[in-house]
Amino acid sequence: MATVTKSIGTSSRDYSTIAAWDADLDNTAIYSSSDTGQGECYDDSAFSQSGYQRLDGGITVGLSKIILTVPVGQRHDGTADSGAKVNLTSGGRFVLWYQSSGGPPRTMEWLELDGGDSEQDFDSNSFIVGISTAGQPGTVSHLLIHGCHNTRVNNGNMYGMIAGNISQPGGIFDNIIYDCSGRLRTPGIGGSSNGIICNNTVYKIGMTYTSYAGDGSREAIGILCPANCVIKNNIAIGTYFEDDGHDHEKYDYLVSGAGTVGTYNLSGDSTASGSDSITGVSTASLFISTTSGSEDLHILSTSSAVGAGEDLGTSVTSGSATLGGSTYGSPINRDINNGDRNGF
Repeated sequence: MATVTKSIGTSSRDYSTIAAWDADLDNTAIYSSSDTGQGECYDDSAFSQSGYQRLDGGITVGLSKIILTVPVGQRHDGTADSGAKVNLTSGGRFVLWYQSSGGPPRTMEWLELDGGDSEQDFDSNSFIVGISTAGQPGTVSHLLIHGCHNTRVNNGNMYGMIAGNISQPGGIFDNIIYDCSGRLRTPGIGGSSNGIICNNTVYKIGMTYTSYAGDGSREAIGILCPANCVIKNNIAIGTYFEDDGHDHEKYDYLVSGAGTVGTYNLSGDSTASGSDSITGVSTASLFISTTSGSEDLHILSTSSAVGAGEDLGTSVTSGSATLGGSTYGSPINRDINNGDRNGF
């Protein structure tokens, strides 16, 4: 099977925007049926994403899989401004999209997505990165997402930094998400039925309620755990709301459906339920730095997270699907420094 790799970068490379790369995935002068469509983002300068970008190419030509990644040596190390980056403006966001006819499995990995700590309208019922499938899995891994603050207020608003809305299993693993907020129900990770949510760090997700007369959930959630998910080896901590006298709630984890397996997770509150989970941890004892503007969410060698996870190997199974292996990009055992993890 042929593999075609296209790069994204300056004019000396193939494309200067992610959108242009995606648009060419159905170009038969470049790709043939069963090819891999792989885009590599280089750290020449920051990309910019304004508004909504669907990553939906490759269906017509019949690609076998789509991977949007960053080459080794250009990847972030888990801290801001250390690798290939996308600056989000005017509600910039992405969705791994499958039309009703299906399409190849899709992966997005290793990019930093920076909201600039500015308030933006990211739309209602929306996300920074979403998975929306109609027959194939999608994976979102090794992303660094921070500084995204949604101003949109709608009845029933649910705004996640990474969210799934899928009919097939999706994988959300090895991501770091911090310092993000919304006006109503705001999860850092909002998974979906049959999803796999593993090895993520979610810190300081807030719900910033303002004057609004309509109904809607007023919840800040680190990780939202829907039905029949596998939730393992995650850290969710520092979830908050701005109290202006209204009825607010906050949860580091919130299980919203039956059949979810939640084990070996860690929380600052008491919500990391399930066997071998750890609760009541302070951020000061956990991370290298939470100083605003110079966050480093690598765990301290003395923290309770060290050695406290489950060794997941190279992939995780949920239902009939196995995700996290090299078929979908970097395997789940590669940590945010591209090292081979063993549990946390």
